Amino acid sequence: MTEKKAPVIVVRKSRLKDPESGQTHPAPPLREITTGAPAALAAPDTPDAKNTTARSPDKRNRHAQKSRDRMALFARTFPALWPEFEKGKFRPMKVGIKEQVKAYIDAHPDCGMTFGTWIQAIRTVTSRIEYQRCLKEGTPRYDIHGEPVGTVTAPEAEYARLQVSRIRAKMDLSRAAREKKNHDATE
Repeated sequence: MTEKKAPVIVVRKSRLKDPESGQTHPAPPLREITTGAPAALAAPDTPDAKNTTARSPDKRNRHAQKSRDRMALFARTFPALWPEFEKGKFRPMKVGIKEQVKAYIDAHPDCGMTFGTWIQAIRTVTSRIEYQRCLKEGTPRYDIHGEPVGTVTAPEAEYARLQVSRIRAKMDLSRAAREKKNHDATE
């Protein structure tokens, strides 16, 4: 007897269509309605009123957590590539590692990682300042089994140095915006 597969349910957000412009807009969030509360206990609709409803986690925090989870899954699937991943240390990956990973995932479908998940994880890893800093000229590159396969060339090291400066500039802008927001909130 064959085993039945579980049905897949896809839930999509509803969108509202503006009849005049024809543009679609996301549906407004649902409000929690309490019935039977006396009018004196109802929250005022003034701008000074505090919002006492529970907030959902920050979108940035959820995104960061997903990225960390993907990187951890990648490090667990290929532990020889980054033996010191828990310490936040990376090693340069070989050029063309994508083909090696695809072959490994195809040969081991039970490894817990899909090729799409690997692509997302690798984008997260290679965009990190820690990974870009490890790309110095002459540093060995490693394959998924932890074997050295080639070295980092001078143009690759120069590009990594530029990436580090771009990442730093982006972090500085983000920090300045956050400080400005905090400063404006305290005034």
